[in-house]
Amino acid sequence: MRKSQAVYLNRYLDGLSIQQDQWIDQEIDKLELTVLSKAPKQSTTLASFSGWLKHLLGTSVPAEEEAIRLWNRWKSFFVDSNLDSVTRKRTLLERDKFRCRYCFTYDQSGKSLHEHHVFPKARGGGFTLENLAIACEKCNLGIGNQILFPPDWVVGIRKK
Repeated sequence: MRKSQAVYLNRYLDGLSIQQDQWIDQEIDKLELTVLSKAPKQSTTLASFSGWLKHLLGTSVPAEEEAIRLWNRWKSFFVDSNLDSVTRKRTLLERDKFRCRYCFTYDQSGKSLHEHHVFPKARGGGFTLENLAIACEKCNLGIGNQILFPPDWVVGIRKK
């Protein structure tokens, strides 16, 4: 990284009130989720998911404990939850404080706010609380089929 880039990055991170190591952890987290989004939906068992991991990683197969952690993480983002749509949206509105996670537009009724898939359905994202964020109509339609993490993204929850 060039010195000018490092200065810019540090100013940016200061504005977000996070340390560089926290930011690196968040970026690694996003990268891990992006890789997990490629897992086939048929990976309904740990054995089939581990088979996909072995195929993906070749000789550097993760330990069973790590495979279990990744499988559980994959399920939490990419396998649909069993919440009905009304309960799911109400839970998301309360979690995100009735604000768009992208432009922070507030709507106390929640009627103009939508469930937005961080990992779009077309790219394997599920209807899970971890993969959904509240977005206003403008942001939701503007993002479309892209993978775009909310600016306050911390593994599916709003930063304090």
